[in-house]
Amino acid sequence: HTTMSPSKIGAIVQAALALTNIEKQTH
Repeated sequence: HTTMSPSKIGAIVQAALALTNIEKQTH
């Protein structure tokens, strides 16, 4: 299996937070 690097995990978290923020703003 593949292990994710912390930087990649951080980028995914940032993207997820950005998406949730956009969702909250539109609704």
